[in-house]
Amino acid sequence: PAPRPEAAPEAAPAALPAEALYREAHRLHFEVGEPGAALRAWDHYLATAPAGTFAPEARFNRAICLVRLRRTAEARAALEPFAQGHYGEYRRSEAQRLLAALPPSPPSP
Repeated sequence: PAPRPEAAPEAAPAALPAEALYREAHRLHFEVGEPGAALRAWDHYLATAPAGTFAPEARFNRAICLVRLRRTAEARAALEPFAQGHYGEYRRSEAQRLLAALPPSPPSP
């Protein structure tokens, strides 16, 4: 299938507070369903608010985007902290299931 066009942001991201950045990333991820655009939006939110209220969920959703984009090595790196309990039990079992389902990463050259 042909790639879907990216959705335009609702407002200029640089001018948005962290909560609005989170809402835009969430919209792109869950309503628009465009993992590439959502990944960039999650990255923007996390660059703006790395310890923000929604940072753990943004990191997990970012990992989901990486899985959907088949960026396996990056997805593994993003899911490992959750699977290892760095966020307590938050999303731990989901991360473990996702890691188990990912194809093996190719060996490093």
